[in-house]
Amino acid sequence: MDWTAVLTPVGVTAIVGAAATYFFTRLKDARDRIEGLENDLLKSREEAYGQIWHLTGALNLFGPARSVNCARLSGQLTDWYFSKGQMLTENSKSRYFLVQEVLNFYNLRRICPSRPIDELLYGGERRTIAVLRELRATGLAIRVKGDEATYRLAELETYVRNFKAACNRSPEAISQVDAWLLLQLVMSAFRSTVTAEIGSRVETRSSPPPRRKGNPR
Repeated sequence: MDWTAVLTPVGVTAIVGAAATYFFTRLKDARDRIEGLENDLLKSREEAYGQIWHLTGALNLFGPARSVNCARLSGQLTDWYFSKGQMLTENSKSRYFLVQEVLNFYNLRRICPSRPIDELLYGGERRTIAVLRELRATGLAIRVKGDEATYRLAELETYVRNFKAACNRSPEAISQVDAWLLLQLVMSAFRSTVTAEIGSRVETRSSPPPRRKGNPR
């Protein structure tokens, strides 16, 4: 083969152009496959996490108060975990186990969590969430925060440990309302963390790649 006919400026340009086109086509295909996998994973997470809200409906702050069967709820969450739990991040997983710890302690001690009475939650002029946080602070010495997702795991573990210690010292003094308040907090912190993680993934996926300075729009 006469390479001198090929290795002309025009020929070299054509070869380089063809190689670049092949490379960027393969790169785009790979990125499309990765994006598809990420979208599938995000959809699976959303479906799996959506079941958490259904399972934990007894811990509702609004609407008619419902009784909480700790053994049944723990079992339902366990079934969910072994079918969908692989979707959890390490952070969410730690909070899930804390929820299970509280549920199983209540079941062991035969504690029946009971939501505060409606008059206390809704009868005053203050917002219900503010009343709820004040009740936590008064009964359980839980620091008031504006978002349950901002409680660090170590903080939640301390609140749980303190409640368990108080129950073990004086079983007869156990407050069913305080038990509900604590369970509602750790459950809310778990759900809020999951929601925040899903939101951050959606924002990351929908954000355009950064542009270099000086590039035309």
